[in-house]
Amino acid sequence: MNTSSEGSIIFEKEFTSVEFFFIKHDWSGIIEVHLNGCYYATYDLYKKPDSGFPYESVFYIGDLLYKKHKIEIKILSEKNTDSVAHQVFLYSIKYGTNNKRVLKKKIGNEGAPFNEKTIKRISELSKDALILDAGGGYRQIDDERYINFEYTYSGGYPDIYGDGHFLPFKDNSFDFIISTGVLEHTYNPFQVSSELYRVLKPGGHIYVDTAFIQPYHGVPHHYFNFTLSGIKEVLKNFNEIELYSCGRICDILRWYFRDIKVEDKIGKTLHDEVLKEVEFIDSKISDEERNFFAGSVHFWGYK
Repeated sequence: MNTSSEGSIIFEKEFTSVEFFFIKHDWSGIIEVHLNGCYYATYDLYKKPDSGFPYESVFYIGDLLYKKHKIEIKILSEKNTDSVAHQVFLYSIKYGTNNKRVLKKKIGNEGAPFNEKTIKRISELSKDALILDAGGGYRQIDDERYINFEYTYSGGYPDIYGDGHFLPFKDNSFDFIISTGVLEHTYNPFQVSSELYRVLKPGGHIYVDTAFIQPYHGVPHHYFNFTLSGIKEVLKNFNEIELYSCGRICDILRWYFRDIKVEDKIGKTLHDEVLKEVEFIDSKISDEERNFFAGSVHFWGYK
């Protein structure tokens, strides 16, 4: 059993699954988990006193390729406001090597689907084309041309892990680049844009969408929201084909209301009435007017 209030806990071994158990009490702190050098998740170990067993499973990672993996648990100086301290007590680790799987794409989509324009563009590409989904998250398509690049484990869907500010690809590698809901989470979107431009082939196309008016949604951070002018400036190296915004006001408010638990504060009846009235207002807003207040901005371009 390990205990610490600073530094890291490292577990490096060959396995296909692993489960970590920690002692949780009212002196516990917060940990940040990294898998093979990529951020995985953050966990608060605080637990009210006298509320069951002192130790419990905090996280489980499974369905991994059988090889040596490195789990790093960073012990943060942060803590729950109710916690007395930020202690971390590792109780035990369980790992498995059964059902060793071969390197094979995990097909599926637990995230945002591609829009029709993106699907059409993919269908028009040649058989030897390469597609980069920069920040594809929980998404993988059954297409050998497609590469999902991510910084977190994301359910095992990504093909390659790394930092979008420093893409691990050669210049002029890809025929089509997709980046959806990513730029708002990058600390330097101009550098990310420069990297996307570098790895796109001359004549290759790019599609980017990012937050315009959206609540804070850190995974783990949310740095920026973008107007049409803002995203155009960030992507100014590319030749613009189309620039537009979309997303209804009622959907934005519904998101905000859910995050700050408005229904609990004002009751379901009033909550639903407000959204219904805003939905009616939405029906009167033109596409041009939506440029002033929309959920996201979208850019199509080429190199």
